[in-house]
Amino acid sequence: MNRKQKNKRKSVLVESKIQFKYMLLVFLAIVLTALTVGISNFYIIKSVNQLFPWSLELQTIISKLNQMMIGQVLVLIVIGVGISMILSHKIAGPIYRFRKSMEIISQGNFSHRISLRKHDEMQDLAQLLNQVAAKFEQKDALLEKVRNLSAATVREFEKEDFTPAVKTKIVSQLHNIEEQIKAR
Repeated sequence: MNRKQKNKRKSVLVESKIQFKYMLLVFLAIVLTALTVGISNFYIIKSVNQLFPWSLELQTIISKLNQMMIGQVLVLIVIGVGISMILSHKIAGPIYRFRKSMEIISQGNFSHRISLRKHDEMQDLAQLLNQVAAKFEQKDALLEKVRNLSAATVREFEKEDFTPAVKTKIVSQLHNIEEQIKAR
């Protein structure tokens, strides 16, 4: 499987709620523009008809222009909805990936990284979240060292033959961990 197929989304509507909101806003903007043009055109035609009521030729031309404009507006609405779907996909896809990745990371898998497609939006945010996950992974590894050392210390104390060499080893390990914690 090549890289292009691997990164291709299987569905156009990834985060349908967000995408539908975005498409509705674009659709409403287009319809509002079309209504504004249509209303302006209506008043122009009304004015022309009042000024030149006898000119059938002029009324025929205006009628044809109206039909052309209605067709163009419908085409623009279809194109606008298509473009809004594509653009919303570039935003909703990363949001979907962020959500899924955060679910994985919140379950303790700090090695998980967010990967977006090359042309997706929010690359900087993905990089920042990956840095945060890496820091969590480092802290988790350090915490695991502390847990292991604590368990080893308890085992040594339970043996009752706690020698100075064991004590020195444990203290050295604790100082090492302390230095690692301070360095972060």
